Amino acid sequence: MSEKTRFKDFDAAVEESAKEAIEVKIAGRNYEFPPELPAKVVLGQLRYMDETGSLSAAQIPEWLATLIGQDKLDQMMDDGASWKKLQELLNFLLQEYGISNEPLEAIDETTGEEESPK
Repeated sequence: MSEKTRFKDFDAAVEESAKEAIEVKIAGRNYEFPPELPAKVVLGQLRYMDETGSLSAAQIPEWLATLIGQDKLDQMMDDGASWKKLQELLNFLLQEYGISNEPLEAIDETTGEEESPK
């Protein structure tokens, strides 16, 4: 009796996907993001969520760095990207990744409070 090996190459399935990278231009530079949402973003968000399922305003910068990458975020800020542009980028990426069809509310710059992505 021969043993059957069960094998699935998940990497090959991703490589065969017709999805293309997401490209954006912000603060004068072009950036490329993966066509699928990285698992570390979702797992990071779960770590940052409070008991209501929201991210606190204090967690937004760290979560944003997880989503777009700390190096990219630093470069955008060094290039003078405004908070409004970063919010637009975040909304665009969340829509492209199929997470949200509704834009995030703006953070009140005086209180730092915002309704977070869920």
